[in-house]
Amino acid sequence: MLCFTRHANSARLLPPEEAQQAHTIRTGQDKPYPYRWFTPVALIGATILLVLLSVMNFVQNSYRLEVTYADNPNSTTTNGIWYSHWPSYLTNSVRPTCQPANLPVGTQFFTDQTGFTWTLTSVWQPGKRTSASPSLPYLNNPLEQCNIRDIQVSFGSSQLVQTAQSLGTIVTSTDIQVRAFVTCGIWSPTGYMKFNATAMYDTISPNAVAGTTAFVAQNPAAKASVYWAEVLLSAYWLQTDGIAGGGYFSTYSPYAGKGLVVLYPNPQQPNITDLNFFNMTYTFLSAKTDHPVDLTLSSGPLAPLSHYANRGRLSDLLWRPLDGLTKAMYSAVLTDLGQTDAPAESNIVASEQALQQFSTNLSAIDFLSDFYHLPLIEDSDFNTTQHSDDATGKLGLTRSVISTKYLCQVPRRRPWGDVFIAVLLADLVLLQAAWKLYTFAVDQAMTRVRVGSKWCEGCVGKEEGGEDGVAEAVERAWGRWYGHAKGASADVSGMRTSGTSFS
Repeated sequence: MLCFTRHANSARLLPPEEAQQAHTIRTGQDKPYPYRWFTPVALIGATILLVLLSVMNFVQNSYRLEVTYADNPNSTTTNGIWYSHWPSYLTNSVRPTCQPANLPVGTQFFTDQTGFTWTLTSVWQPGKRTSASPSLPYLNNPLEQCNIRDIQVSFGSSQLVQTAQSLGTIVTSTDIQVRAFVTCGIWSPTGYMKFNATAMYDTISPNAVAGTTAFVAQNPAAKASVYWAEVLLSAYWLQTDGIAGGGYFSTYSPYAGKGLVVLYPNPQQPNITDLNFFNMTYTFLSAKTDHPVDLTLSSGPLAPLSHYANRGRLSDLLWRPLDGLTKAMYSAVLTDLGQTDAPAESNIVASEQALQQFSTNLSAIDFLSDFYHLPLIEDSDFNTTQHSDDATGKLGLTRSVISTKYLCQVPRRRPWGDVFIAVLLADLVLLQAAWKLYTFAVDQAMTRVRVGSKWCEGCVGKEEGGEDGVAEAVERAWGRWYGHAKGASADVSGMRTSGTSFS
């Protein structure tokens, strides 16, 4: 008994033993499968797969990334496309990303509180042997653990501001500059970093216009604490200048030259309303007003500010206005850097009671502002202002971030026509691959379950009869093949008998 195997270009007879070893007959796409469930499963599966593939291909092909600059990388990366929270292996190519900003040492920056202009002086990473870093990698992380190391008030030489015609005198200014030195920490993309920065305040600096803000911007409604911090700074600056700079109090002032006062926060006294809040030391090179060439060098050792303010000397009139100026600077720095964890009692503009106490003498300082033609930002105390039409917003601190630009990649949708073509082509390719896999799996399963399909087409479904059923199917297939072969041979013989030749 013989069986046959079908090859691409030829057919040959095999003994049954060899036919059982030659697994070359497969159920292809040119004949129906002997399973009733094959077509419904194929249609339902194709429909479900088409939907899933279309969604996946839409995610992959409907958007492209474009480069742009953003102020807030957090909102840029979170407020993306509707499927941005899907698994990254599906949306990685269209997920918005932002690169960290690089702030080299010496860079000037300001925070989102729009207060001081800061200068970055040094950067390092705690715990690293090579700690110094030339720049600060920054990705919109809040500033934290900011420590005000000291505040320095420098007094420059007197300079002409204006002539008071009504009084017949010359009004001068001492060119007072207030500097704060801070150390802050942030979490950067490379780990926890610390940096030093400085800020300077000067009411009549070249970068400030008299009577306007010396801060980056003012917003009394939304950022009331920052606004009132500058109100106090400008007022106490004028009062301190009036004492030290040869203005209205020039007859009593021995500080007509240059000097430096350094104040350190007193860790033993967190209440900013106390005169012992700062420890201070000073050095002055001064000249008497009636003898300009008679220079005097004076200095004071490190001691609480109250020690100098309560000595009872006429020359010590400077220290109380200076106390208000430096405390206003201290509060402004905490507010601008968003140090919400700092004790409320150490910040004037975090407490309505403290702010009212420090703003009660604004009307008296307003006399100096008229004398200098440098109008105050506010000439009324906090409570009076809040009950007027010029009321500001509610006091309060929020965490601060450095304001800068970030290079980002954000998804932009392609034209709908391009999206349709891309999704259609991708669906066709993947559906064809799925169909090949489906038919291959069914073929493999059928050759395992229906053993006869390994030998011949007619053997499929005959395995229920055992070897006899298979043998019968093989003989029937062999008979059909033999009959066709015999008929073809007779035709050829007849043509030869009749003398037909082939050339």
